[in-house]
Amino acid sequence: MHAPINRILVVGSCGAGKTCLSFELARITGLPIIHLDQYYWLPNWQELNHDVWGKKVQALCEQPRWIMDGHFSNTLAKRASYADLIIWVDTPRYTCLIRILWRWLKHLFKERPGRAPGCKEKLSWEFIQRIWQFPLKRKPMLLSLLKTLQNNTFIVIVKNKHDKQTLLNFLSSPNH
Repeated sequence: MHAPINRILVVGSCGAGKTCLSFELARITGLPIIHLDQYYWLPNWQELNHDVWGKKVQALCEQPRWIMDGHFSNTLAKRASYADLIIWVDTPRYTCLIRILWRWLKHLFKERPGRAPGCKEKLSWEFIQRIWQFPLKRKPMLLSLLKTLQNNTFIVIVKNKHDKQTLLNFLSSPNH
């Protein structure tokens, strides 16, 4: 990879480790993080209007440098079209569920980095189902999108700690 990396898109299931990876990427690259949850969710987990969300995503994408953290299938193709590097954190759903449970317990009474302001940590059956169904519902769409981008965008799939460390080492090297 010889062109500078100015826009990194980090995608994957809830609980996959997108936010933690984004913080590590920011430390290494100096790029600012855009946590999409902070732009999509209004207080008390109210959703932003669809049209407003589309305009917000467009404005965020047009920024010259970023690490964008979040899946949001409805805007994924647009965000991917701006990215120099797409990182798919492909974590097994059991691991995602355990992480979500741990996150819920850890941040039940305090703010969590990357979470939308005014949105208390919650765990619902719908949320658990979304994580469980990610490989069946969202993964095929993600794979299809990545196939269309593979000739124009650098794509990395992170499946484990070794993959993650290899990526971080690569981005830390002066010759990437």
